[in-house]
Amino acid sequence: MDRTNLITAQPFDVRILSNGRDISEKSPIVQVHYHADGSGSRTLRDGSVVAGRWQFLNPQQTQIEVNGPEGTSRWVVVELSDRIYRKVDIDTGVEFLHLPQDR
Repeated sequence: MDRTNLITAQPFDVRILSNGRDISEKSPIVQVHYHADGSGSRTLRDGSVVAGRWQFLNPQQTQIEVNGPEGTSRWVVVELSDRIYRKVDIDTGVEFLHLPQDR
């Protein structure tokens, strides 16, 4: 199954967890939007939009790499459905919950 449609269907609001604690307020990121062509954008708290790139790292589409102005991060996709996209940073263990905006 190609999981691209689930990631690119709509923008996501972002919640961030570290060691089970919600640290979303400390992050400048409030929204992300992935596009099927591998581009993407993040909307920051100040309203600015930052461009980036993304790609799946394996054929199973369970690992993803995101490139942005601060560098590259690699993630394990823990859950992906039309209701949630949840990923964990391979290096830091920080968890991002992406929730579709229309929900």
